[in-house]
Amino acid sequence: MSTAARDASQSNIFRSMKDITFEQTISHQCGVTMNDSVEARAIAEFMGLKPNVIVSYQPAMIRIDGSGKLIFK
Repeated sequence: MSTAARDASQSNIFRSMKDITFEQTISHQCGVTMNDSVEARAIAEFMGLKPNVIVSYQPAMIRIDGSGKLIFK
């Protein structure tokens, strides 16, 4: 590993709380995160058929996002 790559890997990726600004805004989006399992994949497959729902598969997790509200029926 080169010294430039080693120096770059030692940099701090976290920000101080004083450098973070929070906005008090209302979002029309909602979502849930589930552990990846047979049941979660079935739920994600079903929810993915609904309009305005986005299903994201990540390592060991499934994220379901929607606009307005999500109804699991």
